[in-house]
Amino acid sequence: MVDNFDTARVRDILSRAVTIAVIGAKDKPGPADDVGRYLIDRGFRVIPVHPARRDVWGLKTYARLADIEEAVDVVDVFRAAAHCPDHAR
Repeated sequence: MVDNFDTARVRDILSRAVTIAVIGAKDKPGPADDVGRYLIDRGFRVIPVHPARRDVWGLKTYARLADIEEAVDVVDVFRAAAHCPDHAR
């Protein structure tokens, strides 16, 4: 659980976001698939990021966040907690 979670701030960020990168994107049943499809259905521009997959949700998939050549407003991370610091760096 995140301390001091500010729902209003998150709502504000998402209301302005257009492009969301999803690290750990997979189009097989599970949380990453559910959230990715939800974001696509709500009109966000979703950019899947996965080191081994080249096509998730019918979208070009990037191996690394650094490979994306456009601005990203929000990064959604679906990885084990131990891997998250490396993604943040």
